[in-house]
Amino acid sequence: MRRAVVSAAIFLSSATVCSAQNTGDIFGKVTDTSAAILPGVTVTVSSAVLLQPRVAVTGETGTYDFPGLTIGTYTVRFELAGFSTLVREGIQIEAGFNAQINAQLSVASVKEDVVVVGASPIIDLHSTTSGEHLNATELETLPSGRDVFSMFQKAPAIIVNTANVGGNALGAQTLFISRGANANQVRTYADGADTGTGANVPFYIDFDSIEELQINTGGADVTMQTSGATINMISRSGTDTFRGSTRAYVTDQKLEANNIDDSLRKQGASAGSPLLNVKDYGFELGGPIQAGRVWFWAALSRQQASDGVLGFYQNTAACAPVAANPIAYSISQVRECLNPATSDLKHINYKITAQPFKGNQFSLRNSYDLKEAINRGADNLHAPAATTRLLAINDSSYGPNLWTTGWPPLWRFADQHVFSDRWLLEAAYARFCPCTNIALASDSLVDVQPEQEISTGAFDRSFSSSINFTVKNNVDLTTSYFLPGKWGGDHKLKAGFKYLYYPMIVTAHTGGDVTAQFNSGALPAFSTPFAALFSRDSIRNQYLYQESLYFQDTYTHGRLALNLGLRWDRQDDRQGAATVPASPFQGQMTANGVPFTFLPAVTFPGIGSGVVFDNVAPRLGVTYDVTGNGRNVLKASFAQYYDQLSPGQISGTLNPIGAATIQFPWTDLNGDKIVQANEVNTSKTLSFGGGYNPANPAQTTSPNQIDPNLKNSRADEVVVGFNKEVSGIGISVSYIWRNYSNFIFNQILGISAASYAPVTFTPSAAACPAGARCGPITYYVPNVPLPSPFILTNRPDYHQRFQGFEAVGRKRGRQWNVEASFAFNSTVVFYDSPASYQDPTNIAIANGAQYAPALTTSGFAAQNPNAKWIARLNGWYQLPYEIRVAATVDTHQGYPFLQSINVAVRPNSAGAIQVLLDPPGDVRLPNFYQTDFRVDKTVIVGRLRVKPTLDVFNLFNSSTILGQNAIQNATNANLISTILAPRIARVGVVVTF
Repeated sequence: MRRAVVSAAIFLSSATVCSAQNTGDIFGKVTDTSAAILPGVTVTVSSAVLLQPRVAVTGETGTYDFPGLTIGTYTVRFELAGFSTLVREGIQIEAGFNAQINAQLSVASVKEDVVVVGASPIIDLHSTTSGEHLNATELETLPSGRDVFSMFQKAPAIIVNTANVGGNALGAQTLFISRGANANQVRTYADGADTGTGANVPFYIDFDSIEELQINTGGADVTMQTSGATINMISRSGTDTFRGSTRAYVTDQKLEANNIDDSLRKQGASAGSPLLNVKDYGFELGGPIQAGRVWFWAALSRQQASDGVLGFYQNTAACAPVAANPIAYSISQVRECLNPATSDLKHINYKITAQPFKGNQFSLRNSYDLKEAINRGADNLHAPAATTRLLAINDSSYGPNLWTTGWPPLWRFADQHVFSDRWLLEAAYARFCPCTNIALASDSLVDVQPEQEISTGAFDRSFSSSINFTVKNNVDLTTSYFLPGKWGGDHKLKAGFKYLYYPMIVTAHTGGDVTAQFNSGALPAFSTPFAALFSRDSIRNQYLYQESLYFQDTYTHGRLALNLGLRWDRQDDRQGAATVPASPFQGQMTANGVPFTFLPAVTFPGIGSGVVFDNVAPRLGVTYDVTGNGRNVLKASFAQYYDQLSPGQISGTLNPIGAATIQFPWTDLNGDKIVQANEVNTSKTLSFGGGYNPANPAQTTSPNQIDPNLKNSRADEVVVGFNKEVSGIGISVSYIWRNYSNFIFNQILGISAASYAPVTFTPSAAACPAGARCGPITYYVPNVPLPSPFILTNRPDYHQRFQGFEAVGRKRGRQWNVEASFAFNSTVVFYDSPASYQDPTNIAIANGAQYAPALTTSGFAAQNPNAKWIARLNGWYQLPYEIRVAATVDTHQGYPFLQSINVAVRPNSAGAIQVLLDPPGDVRLPNFYQTDFRVDKTVIVGRLRVKPTLDVFNLFNSSTILGQNAIQNATNANLISTILAPRIARVGVVVTF
């Protein structure tokens, strides 16, 4: 912490630093009717979202700048003695948007006001950042699943792995990809508070608490650290006017259609994926505690969802025959036997905004957002006993309730001070605990061994559980300074300092401490014992320390604006001390007559990685106003991004007590399908993992190494685009080029590609159902037993290249609002030499092809989406009689269908592998189409505005296949695993006052 304090002191002494993307700016120039510069003009901005108006005076260049403005609608007033007063109303400010408001004052002998109500600027002349903004009206009006993740389906160019129909993915952790970036590099923020890295951040914010959703995908913005999309959820706030609302929505299968026919049922679609029921209700209230001085806003809400999952049945005698042969029963009968996956989201929010003294504003944001889920992970490959429950952590040993444990809390304290009309400073502290308890389906399963069918990827009987305790502590200092008329132009200086302390404790347990693995092929599942995968309980006690400093100068001269930026990020992760217990099998006699000694108790003293990343990333953005009226603007940018680490990501290489596993052949001697030590042959190791050494499992130091010259993964980006405004419609086209390099991977010591030999394999006809592709394939096996130790290093001669084109047209108005977008994406991988890989399996077929992530057990590629083209249309129109209609259309290329042959075991501890049959992207699932529709009408009843609503999702009742089982030598080859949910309606009512 001492290091952070010193860095902060250096930062503050520089006095050249600025705000994050939680606010926007208004800037401009004032002239007279002859275009002569007018210094000394008093410029005042006011808004219902400001506690007090802000005032500035134009400098010698006639320019002014208001940074750090809360999002909302503003009025700008220009006053100078001897001139008429000009008032510009209706200026809409979005997060991160710089609105240019120029003024031309006329000489007047009598004081008079000239009020101009015009459209807000559409093109940002100071920024090259690209992305999406969805304001409160759009969030409320566009038909959606009413959670943050469902809105990503409406943003241009974002690739999403789920299809939310009426809330059937409510609260689901959505994986989304932008411009080829690793999904783990997505950054999420709530009111500017850092809430996590990665698409699967378990943050379930109250949808109706959001005033604006901001999604940045790239450009030269120096506040963006990583190549992934940056998501900022900005909450509502109080004003000087009491206001509030309440709402209730119901979605039920009584209003649901059927989109499954006999052809799809024969392909495994059964009864499809119906949404069973969603209840969504809550209220919010805000207003003054002391007018013009202290405001409050608070909300309570709850969302409950119940979903039917394809192939996931109730474990009852009545439903057993339905599960065994669903096509012999009607769709309604099958739906009645579906075992619902349920989610229950509860939200408490409040926010206080106050002005302690002139020029100062303090805010407190506190929220509790809890998701509880039953049958988590349900699908056609996981029986009910092999699902999990999502719960809160209620163990006080992790920390005080409501501050750390219990309902996951978010705290943010911020203080903003305006020192002058040119200098603004903000300090903030945020604490967020996305802490979750992923429990077994029942507490009684803690000692029950899971069953895993390798041939199909099916699980039954039990599963694994974990507690994920993570706390993000952030200190942010940001500032801005406006310096006009220096070195031939104006300078908008901004910078920031961030200190992050991020501890993480993760404990994990597998039911029964071993997974009984079967490889039954064409036989009934779980009938042919194959191997025992032993797991030791794991405890990872790890930390991440990060300091960041960034600086940017937006220099304007005439029609030209340059963004010159530089950011520095220092990341250091460590492993804390921890003790893991021995496997309960430890010391028991095995089939080969020796005791089981592979998973003893170990006390680990902790260790640092020995590598600290100090990354310096330049940013350069250029805008040029071609016609000088802000309506035809050329934009270009260069940016360099470095990855955000997670706690223990590097140092975990040296941790010998991670998720240690070891796999041995198993013969079920007594036929009970339960692994006993005397049924396991420990003389033959099939595979191992978890960073420990099976030759010396009790050692407290890992044999692994970290390359002392290890570099952080990097992305270089170039964007060239053109923005145009025509009749209030903003049009932008962009070409994007990115190169991803310095990938980090585990390189087994003493092994190279030359250590592997090819093997030709043809699956047996008995293992391949009709229509499966089961011809001969070639995979590789090591010539020598694979050693345990590996070195964490940069993958040589390997890179990924992204090229994209994005076109967006947007119109905002009081009568109608529409956005249309089209994007083309291509991410190609390159293995430039044998040094870029060790195991040659799949390399030749993947080299030069579209990016495809590692296959899962089921080969379900839709969990890692990749679409070359995406087209979207969103909009609403205000009809007479307070009737409003809205619609969204989402369509994209089908995701890769990575058909493969599964090799269950390879010699020399190489483990199983799935062998691709086609270059990734050559074979795809059907193209995706979804249209949603909404209509509402506002009725005024006294002081109340009552608005009944009707939403219809999947309007045309599409039945797009979203996933198929890709392993060809399996009884479920090519059967549908996921399909778009059918058309369903939602009814609701919103009352505002």
